Amino acid sequence: MMQTPKISIIVPVYNTEKYLEQCLGSLLAQTYKDIEIICVNDGSNDNSKNILEHYNKLDNRIIVINQENLGQSTARNKGIENATGDWITFVDSDDWVKVDCYEEFFKALNEKEFDIFMFNGVSFNEKEQDLALNEFFSIKNWCKKSGEICSFKDCKNPFEGNLSVYNKIYKKELLNKLHLRFEKFSIMEDELFWLNAFLGTDSVYLCDEIFYFYRQQDNSTLHTLKDNAFDIFDVFKKVRSLLVEYECFDYSKYAFLQHKFRQYAFFFSIIPNEFREDFYSKVKKDLMQDKDFDENIIRRLKDFPLYFAFLNMDSKEFYDKFILISRGG
Repeated sequence: MMQTPKISIIVPVYNTEKYLEQCLGSLLAQTYKDIEIICVNDGSNDNSKNILEHYNKLDNRIIVINQENLGQSTARNKGIENATGDWITFVDSDDWVKVDCYEEFFKALNEKEFDIFMFNGVSFNEKEQDLALNEFFSIKNWCKKSGEICSFKDCKNPFEGNLSVYNKIYKKELLNKLHLRFEKFSIMEDELFWLNAFLGTDSVYLCDEIFYFYRQQDNSTLHTLKDNAFDIFDVFKKVRSLLVEYECFDYSKYAFLQHKFRQYAFFFSIIPNEFREDFYSKVKKDLMQDKDFDENIIRRLKDFPLYFAFLNMDSKEFYDKFILISRGG
């Protein structure tokens, strides 16, 4: 058996006192023991700092770094800079991980070589009476069965779900080779990081087992959108540039347009009233001026009727007809 590699688990923490102990408990209980848990306290003003200090005394695998409130991207980058492990993974401090997650990673590593280990997860909202668990991805969109190695070009729809960073374990050498760090966007920074890593390797190990449990919160970044919603335009410019750089744009541009439009429509549905008209106008302008997509691609979109309506209605008409109806309003 190969020597056990060390895994650095990076946990950005900001005002999650209610859930932090469950998160840390799931990491300390891992059956795979060669881990370090780097908790970056991002200026919490609740009891999170005290909880971290308590757990640091309980187990020396927990490392606490305190910084002023600079945001999740900066906190994760701080964790990467201080990581001493051979592999790096990310866990949000209000989520938790099944106790055999990293042991399964090690078993896979004994069988195959890869740069990224990707596993499934579920999201849930505790406020809903029916605690529905929504899987991060469907294996059929990636490969025929769990346990296979795949690349970006093997994936039927690389933008269908699974754009988060916390259901992957990354080889540190890969992140260093790509000089990969989180960009300081307040939205969709996960997507840029993951796509950069995904495009930068041809060896992603697919595991269909559910190991990660993601808690949906009303105070998450997407549920508190303001003018930061306009960052989405710069994000998608960067995504397009990545696809072109890795010569994957022609192959994936249908999936990219479908993803881009769905994100635009979703942001429009939740953005506050004061920004809605301006956001709608910018989206419409972007879609109408985008020369990457000819009519054949646009008409093949699953959401073509919605896309067509978006381009041919004003902001209020579209919102009243599609958004309010979808909410039962």
